[in-house]
Amino acid sequence: MAKSTANKSTGVFNVKSYPKQFVTVKREFQIHQPDVERQLKHCVRSVKTISSIRHSFTNNNQNKLAFEFERFAKELVEFHHWRLTHHLENVRKQVAIQEANGYSFNNNGKAGAIEVTVKSAYFGRLIDILLDMDEFMQHSAKLALTGNYLANDISELNGKVVGVIRDINSTMQSIKAALLKDYGLTSEANRAKDTIEKVNFDVVKDSIERFYNAQRAQFSDIREKTEKGDSTLVDKRNLSASMTDNKEEEVRENKPRDAFEIAFLDT
Repeated sequence: MAKSTANKSTGVFNVKSYPKQFVTVKREFQIHQPDVERQLKHCVRSVKTISSIRHSFTNNNQNKLAFEFERFAKELVEFHHWRLTHHLENVRKQVAIQEANGYSFNNNGKAGAIEVTVKSAYFGRLIDILLDMDEFMQHSAKLALTGNYLANDISELNGKVVGVIRDINSTMQSIKAALLKDYGLTSEANRAKDTIEKVNFDVVKDSIERFYNAQRAQFSDIREKTEKGDSTLVDKRNLSASMTDNKEEEVRENKPRDAFEIAFLDT
């Protein structure tokens, strides 16, 4: 509805006040992880960073860039959730194998109750990821006592999933940092006029699309290799990406190389 003065009569109808729609959504869930607060902080930071990047575009009248960013954000979250569910399925199978070997697991732990206010669809999805992570940790705790996972084996197993939400936030933080460092783009509305006059948004579009496409290619590569039985990539503890590092790598590759680099850095 176009914004105008309340109580203004058009001769046909009289608008006395304008409607405001606001829905508060709360969610309560049970969780066993002792470090749930740290993981929830990663969730909150991720949502704030996504919102900040989006406003960096919308405040500068770049709604198309905001739309493309949200498409990528959705793909990023979905990829990391897929990564987690892959590991979750594997650990479920391992527990089932141990149960078939005669083990029985009596879970006497007491879950904690968490209530959150959901103000973003991203936050709701990240809570789903957190709950899957919690199930994974419950299964790994069972495996820790079977004798098949010794020394640092459980730490290595858990390391495949505990950084999933952190990796989402780290990737988003790198986009935010690159937009600020390279183009001066921020979510601050009071800087928008100056930014619009100075920034070449075609250059921004090309740069950020290269990053999106490189990440999409990596997502596809990891999925394809995993489906073929090669878990080398999906098992990595850190699958975050840095837009800034990618740009610096491009500069390094295009820069003339001196004798020291050729002699020592390639060995």
